[in-house]
Amino acid sequence: MCWTTVATFAWNTQEHVEAYYAVTCSGAVLHTANLRLHPEQVAWTMNHAGDRVVASGSYGLPDNRKITEAKAEQSENDKND
Repeated sequence: MCWTTVATFAWNTQEHVEAYYAVTCSGAVLHTANLRLHPEQVAWTMNHAGDRVVASGSYGLPDNRKITEAKAEQSENDKND
């Protein structure tokens, strides 16, 4: 069985709680990303966890772009190693 891992990049809000239940009830694995880490560190933890989907609030949009770029760069580097 192949599990889908979903990262949540959100503060502790009602939306985060809803995502928490929705992800786990759908049979996927939930990975809560640490909002306080540097974007490159968040990208590394997401790559390491194998996150395929990221649930995020609009407040994280600037960081989301940085994380997406770092995640893609790290994935490319891993392929070349």
